Amino acid sequence: MTARTFIIIFAVLGFVMLSSAAPENREPKVSLKQALAKAEKYVADKKIDISSLYLASVYRRTISDNPKQDCWTVIWAPKNPYVMDGELFIYIYDDGHIKAGGSA
Repeated sequence: MTARTFIIIFAVLGFVMLSSAAPENREPKVSLKQALAKAEKYVADKKIDISSLYLASVYRRTISDNPKQDCWTVIWAPKNPYVMDGELFIYIYDDGHIKAGGSA
């Protein structure tokens, strides 16, 4: 076995070992139910008027390079089909902080 072959085998084995290492727990720290409850509480506490909006979507965003950015995104969209902007986004992060944003 040549040195070059040994290096290639070592590199492949190292890559396989690294790629097969699964994260300890993929389950979010904040459940879907908790995220939705927190988003609704945030809207109520901030007195955000959502009477012209409906709950359109809830999805999970994960970023493998930066797990601190993992969050649930809760979206309220306008009820009126002719309104093209005005969504409300509430981001519920795993560390507990909440951000709001939207289009207007």
